[in-house]
Amino acid sequence: EERYSRMVAEETLQKNDAKLAALQESLKEDQDKMSKIEDILDQEKNVNADLKKQYDALTQAKAGLENKLQTVLQEKAAALAALQVQPVAHPAAATAAVGH
Repeated sequence: EERYSRMVAEETLQKNDAKLAALQESLKEDQDKMSKIEDILDQEKNVNADLKKQYDALTQAKAGLENKLQTVLQEKAAALAALQVQPVAHPAAATAAVGH
């Protein structure tokens, strides 16, 4: 009876060792997968940071261009208003003034 109990205990121990080895291998595989996922996440964070920088730069460039456009439109409006306000003494003089 004692010998049978030892054999059962030894068999159970061997089965548990095999299960433990399988679980350790599975854990190692899962840890490798997690490491790869973390690397991918880090890469994506860097890509997102670069895209945000590009977006911010484009937003600033757009604002600058809009300001320049507004300035040009105001200058054009002021120039047109100045041309309309000037009295024209002679049509030939007006044509010569516009040509310059």
